[in-house]
Amino acid sequence: MKKYILPIGILIISFFFLNFVNEPTGKSDNEKVNNIEEKKEKPPFEPELISEEGQHVKPTKLYQGTNMTAKLPKKEVEEAAKRAETLEIGPYMQSYFSFEIYPNDITISEWHNGQESELDNSNTYESGGLPGVKLLILRTQWENKDAAVYLAKVRVKNVYSYQKFLSTDNNNFTVIGFFEEGDLKIEMPKPVKDFYSVALLQGTLASFKDNLPELDIEKLPSYYVFKKGKIKYKTKDYDQLHAFLNQDNIYTYEGNNDNWQVRFTVNQNLRVTSHDLTIQYIGKNKKSLSAVSFELVSPSWGWYEEAINIEQDGRYQVGMEMDMEISKEDIYKCIIKWDGMEEEITLKYAE
Repeated sequence: MKKYILPIGILIISFFFLNFVNEPTGKSDNEKVNNIEEKKEKPPFEPELISEEGQHVKPTKLYQGTNMTAKLPKKEVEEAAKRAETLEIGPYMQSYFSFEIYPNDITISEWHNGQESELDNSNTYESGGLPGVKLLILRTQWENKDAAVYLAKVRVKNVYSYQKFLSTDNNNFTVIGFFEEGDLKIEMPKPVKDFYSVALLQGTLASFKDNLPELDIEKLPSYYVFKKGKIKYKTKDYDQLHAFLNQDNIYTYEGNNDNWQVRFTVNQNLRVTSHDLTIQYIGKNKKSLSAVSFELVSPSWGWYEEAINIEQDGRYQVGMEMDMEISKEDIYKCIIKWDGMEEEITLKYAE
């Protein structure tokens, strides 16, 4: 059984492996020069850093040899950073390293004051929210044991007036409370590791309106919850904020036709969203249930499985976790393929 989760808007990168052969002898000087120039224009091992918007820069090479983990002198990194091209990216956006020949091993880290952050075994970098320049160290090694280390420079653009107050963890929420200067009745939640960070700001309503115009703050105190720069919730009441942060909602969507009954159940809180899908055959021809596949489709994502195993009672049940928002107004379509047929069932919120 194969599973495919297909969020819309995800960039799929294909890497093509090219074979190179030695040049035969006897070519003219002009032909040889042209071949050398062509190789210089498209070196197979040299990466590019590409943003979601399609902008790209060439990283600066710091090391070439056979040691992928070679130590980097601080002075050399700082000098390379001065020469490096800068890739402008938005907050919480991804950029990725592209190769003509993809290496066997690859890691990305950030460089801070002479130290590398924890290595990430990926070719993709997510910028985070804090504006400013970030230095990336790309370490690579190919099948022939050649290794190279590169430096790339990105600048996270300052898009939101409140951007500097957001969590540095891309996966965390940020809770910001806005209070009148000198307010002695301040109620704020404590930060929760791997869930949300907390910021408390004091000032006048007029100053908040001037300095943070996108928030449209109407009254103090006010509470805002952010995720990846976007406002997820706002309220003037602390109890409502507490309820939002600790919510645990269950949504059920149902639909059926003459052959199938489908139920999609979602258990959602801010930490995780779990999904359970039950497909029940209610038709009369159970002998045709050997090759069944389904696709659950929403406006923003899709869930596809093929060659599912239907139980003897005609039931198939599966669960999984996905990070997404659900509401009662959502409408889903479940497309079931079986016995050479394709049937579409609409699922709506069940009261």
